[in-house]
Amino acid sequence: LAICNGATVVLTSSPGTGFLWSTGATTQSITVSAAGTYSVTHTSSSGCTSAPASVQVTVNALPATPTITSNGPLTICSGATVVLTSSSGSGYLWNTGATTQSITVNTAGNYSVTHTSSSGCTSAPAVVQVTVNAIPPTPVITSGGPLTFCNGESVLLTSSAGVGYLWSTGATTQSITITASGNYSVTHSNSQGCVSAAASKQIIVNATPAVPTISQNGNELLSSASSGNQWYLNGNVINAATSQNYTAGVSGSYTVRVTNSSGCSSVSTPLQVTFLVGRSTMLRTGEEFIHNVSPNPVASSSVVSYQLKTAADVNIQVVSSSGRVMVQLLPTQRQALGYYTINISNAIKKITGGIYFIVFNINGEKITDPVMVPR
Repeated sequence: LAICNGATVVLTSSPGTGFLWSTGATTQSITVSAAGTYSVTHTSSSGCTSAPASVQVTVNALPATPTITSNGPLTICSGATVVLTSSSGSGYLWNTGATTQSITVNTAGNYSVTHTSSSGCTSAPAVVQVTVNAIPPTPVITSGGPLTFCNGESVLLTSSAGVGYLWSTGATTQSITITASGNYSVTHSNSQGCVSAAASKQIIVNATPAVPTISQNGNELLSSASSGNQWYLNGNVINAATSQNYTAGVSGSYTVRVTNSSGCSSVSTPLQVTFLVGRSTMLRTGEEFIHNVSPNPVASSSVVSYQLKTAADVNIQVVSSSGRVMVQLLPTQRQALGYYTINISNAIKKITGGIYFIVFNINGEKITDPVMVPR
C-alpha cells in the first residue's frame, strides 16, 4: 500500500473482538501517515488471540515545488501576451487546465502549476500574478489647414489631449508643423507605459512651377511659361490677360504669375517697361520710332531720349541748318530694343547759339528734331 508524503491512509480490520494493532490502538480502524508494517490481532472472550494480519505502507516523496519564469514583465498592456514557463519536471498541470511546460496568457489573474511524479504524487503549486493595464484611447489628429498644399507652405497637425505624445517624426509635442509629403502618425502612452493605437494623416505637398521670366520685344511681353499665365501691372491683376504674351500699353512694373494644375504658382521678377512720351515717327520698316529732346531750348539737364521697338543700327548727330555736323552724339552702333537717353548739355556748349537739328540715323533712315541753343 503506497501513499504520498503528507497524505494518510485508514487501515480497517475485518469485524471481530479485542482489536489490537501493532501501534497499540484497539479500534477497528486506524489512520497512518508513516511508512511501515502495520498488524492487527483479535482476542476472543475466552482470551484466545488470533494470528496477526499485516499490511505494508509505503510513503512516496512529493516532487519539488516548481518555479515559474516569464519571457517578459508580469505587468502587461491590454492586447499583449506573456509566456509563463514551469521549471523542468513531469506531469505539468496549470490552473488553466493546460498540461504543457509553457502557457501564453493575456488576461489578469493568478497562474499556478504543479508537477506529478510517476508514483502519482503532486508537488505544491508555484504561483505568479499577471497584471493587465488598459491602453489609452486612440488619439484624434486635427489640422490647421488643408492636407494638400503647395511647396513652401505648411500645415499644423495637433493631437487630441493626452499624455506621452509620440509622432512618427520623433516629436513629443502635442502639435507639429509639416512641410513635406508623407503619412504622419501619433500615439499616446500612459504612466504604465501602455501605448495607444496610432492615428494618422496623409499629407500631399504639390510642386510649384518654375519661376517664369519675361522677355520684351517692343511693347510685346512674353512669358517663359506656355500656359497658366496671369499678367499684373504694378501688382494689380490685368483682367483677361492670361495668354503667354501681353501687349503693354502703359509704362509700369509688369509681372506674370504662372499657376499649374495643382493650383500652385510662381511669380516672375518685375519688369519695368517705360514708354517714351514724344514724337512718333513710322519708319520704312513699319516700326514706330519715338524720340524727344527735353527741355528745349537746351539747359544743363537736357537729354535726347528715344525708344527702339526692335534692334537697330543707330547714329545720332547735332547738325546745323546748313547741314554741317556740329557734334557727334552717338557713333554708329547696334542697339537692342529699349529706351535710351543721352545728356547733350555739355556737347551743346561747344557750339554757338541758334537753331540746330538732332539727326537720328536709324538703319540708314534719318529723322530730325529741331533744338534751340540759347545765345
